[in-house]
Amino acid sequence: MFWVEPGRWSACRSPLTSARQGWELVDDGASRSGTDYVLVGFYEELVLSLQEKDITTMNDYYEVRFDLEPCSEDACDLLAGMLAEKAYESFVPDSAGLTAYVRKEDYSADAVSEVIDDCPFDSRITTKPDLLVGRDWNAEW
Repeated sequence: MFWVEPGRWSACRSPLTSARQGWELVDDGASRSGTDYVLVGFYEELVLSLQEKDITTMNDYYEVRFDLEPCSEDACDLLAGMLAEKAYESFVPDSAGLTAYVRKEDYSADAVSEVIDDCPFDSRITTKPDLLVGRDWNAEW
């Protein structure tokens, strides 16, 4: 037996919260172990927890532009590796340098200065951070 939304067979719910939400108990004839039922209940609580939060808005990120003069592929790769150790998540290299992305809460101007100071290659590096405010990208579709 499992809980389903009336008229739908795709959603499973546990009895703790489902009964008070008007979901109905259905017997599909399959046997379920107690462990399976606990996992369904855990999944339901996770889904309900996420529904209580506004998960449609993405996190705020800093887009940090690193211009290197002279620029090389090796220098961009090394810079990306050093930035990854400072919680930067993604990188877009090009012929003039690198654009790197980090969550707002992980951004630190001091960490950027530290990475630049520790770079072992002879390039002049300039930076420009821009805050990208999170938004619901799906709403634009």
